[in-house]
Amino acid sequence: MKSITLGSNLYFEAYLACPVCYERGKNSGADYWQHADNGCGGKLYLGDDAQYYCEKCKRRSHVGKWKYGCPGHSNSSSDELEYHFASNAALASVISCAGQLVNAAGVPWLQEFLHNLGS
Repeated sequence: MKSITLGSNLYFEAYLACPVCYERGKNSGADYWQHADNGCGGKLYLGDDAQYYCEKCKRRSHVGKWKYGCPGHSNSSSDELEYHFASNAALASVISCAGQLVNAAGVPWLQEFLHNLGS
């Protein structure tokens, strides 16, 4: 799993299930996440500072400010994705269950992320 360091923070590729689907009791399966804002399409990374970082446009902000879109919780009669906020609890659960991320990042990374999630 690819990682990058920004300042003192360690970021890993976002390969996760959809937290909105998780909240709704749907199993979306994990996938690599892309930054959809303004059609960017950049690869997203998740940091121990509870921020996403877009490799393409360099945007970096707290996970609580982002909306999530995927076919699993969008209207199946439309090609457009619906974007919704997810709760911190759902996001924490999805990340805690992401075995590949937790194995690569380690428990200290996960603990730091969870600490910063509420910030």
